[in-house]
Amino acid sequence: MLVNKLVLMIQEHAEKLTENWIKEVSQNPSTETYHNLSKEDLHDKVYGIYSQLGKWFDSTESNSEFAKHFFHLGLERKSQGMALSEVIFATILAKKNLIDYTVSQGLFDNALEMARGLEFTNRISTFFEKAIYFISLGYEFDVSDKKAKSLVEDISVSFWRSIVGNQS
Repeated sequence: MLVNKLVLMIQEHAEKLTENWIKEVSQNPSTETYHNLSKEDLHDKVYGIYSQLGKWFDSTESNSEFAKHFFHLGLERKSQGMALSEVIFATILAKKNLIDYTVSQGLFDNALEMARGLEFTNRISTFFEKAIYFISLGYEFDVSDKKAKSLVEDISVSFWRSIVGNQS
């Protein structure tokens, strides 16, 4: 199946994708505070996403893990004093980088492969939309509110059921 082939290709080329994203986010005027982060910090965050994309796509059991991962990324970026708009834009750049790369590989040369490519692009879009939601949730989270901390898991479960249903 083409989607599995694309996911495998992304995982195999995660380092190159990561390098491309770091170059973009480190120079883009819309991600100015990212210019001050270490290359290692930038690398670790996006490489983890690209290299584990198959895990995020395939397992409904990882929904809670997915939510927590991006929630904590939002918390971390807020604690670093980054603007939420920059964090969201950097996430959009990660998505754009991924889609541009898959399109550049020339795998969509007939109607069936183009339809599967569109399905893949839709799954990538949904993945990054969910990531942005949880990043924003983490960013807005009041760490001093003890009662709110116990709600993170409930929010995750509620999100998957009401927004995306059984879709992973």
